[in-house]
Formats: sequence, structure tokens, C-alpha cells
Amino acid sequence: FRIMTTRSADYVYNSTVVIQEQLKEVGINAELEVYDVTTILDKRTKPAEWDTYVLGSSIVSTPTQLVSLTQNNKDAKTKELLSSIENATSLEEAQQKWKELQLYSWEEFLPVTSLGGFNTLYAATDKVDGFSTFLGPVFWNTSLSK
Repeated sequence: FRIMTTRSADYVYNSTVVIQEQLKEVGINAELEVYDVTTILDKRTKPAEWDTYVLGSSIVSTPTQLVSLTQNNKDAKTKELLSSIENATSLEEAQQKWKELQLYSWEEFLPVTSLGGFNTLYAATDKVDGFSTFLGPVFWNTSLSK
């Protein structure tokens, strides 16, 4: 069982190691294949060359931005439902198509499986001005109060 991973992001590599250990505990011969991110992006378009890989996903505002549904997806039904969401004339219509896509993804397509999650905490004292976050800390226009 081949698991692609990268050392470019600690959480990806560490998660992959844990998955490998758990698979071995239940008798599955799981082997890590460590690549740089560019190679993984190329290899993931060639399913015959891997069995699984771990990736992170950030919060998105619409289902049509979900990497698991859009990147290298050749499933016609998924593409059709994503297009229906993008072209919906009302929020209700888009929500209905999203429900259909979720059901289809779960019952027939299942492009990904969530094995866990994590959160990151950022903090600053009231002596820091201009600090904000967006998918990580944002330090431009940040300064110390006098």
C-alpha cells in the first residue's frame, strides 16, 4: 500500500507516518513514498502510481472551491453538480445542488476521506497593533504599541 507524502509541511508528513503505523498494526504493508510538492502534484494525476496521500485543506467560501472536488476530478456527475452550483440563480437552488453533490459524493464517488483535523491558535498581547490572521499570521502593518 503506497502512501505519498512530503516533508514540505510537518503536519502532512507527521499525519502520514501515523497512518502508516496504524495500517501496519492491522496487518497492511504500508510504505511511505516521500516526494517534493511538485512531484506529488504531478503524480496525483496518475492514480496507478499511488494508493493514497494526505493533504491539507483550508476553509473555503463555496463548495466549488473544494480541492477534493475540483482538482483533477474527471467525474462527470461531480462536474455537472459543481457547474449547477456555480450557475444557480438563487441561494436555495445552489444549496439544493450542494445537498445532491454531498449525497452523491458519499454514496457513489467518495473522492476523499477525512481522517482528522487540527486547529492553529495565534495570539498577540494588547501591545501589538495591526496583527491579523488569514490562513496564518499576517505581520505587515504590525507594530508594537508605545
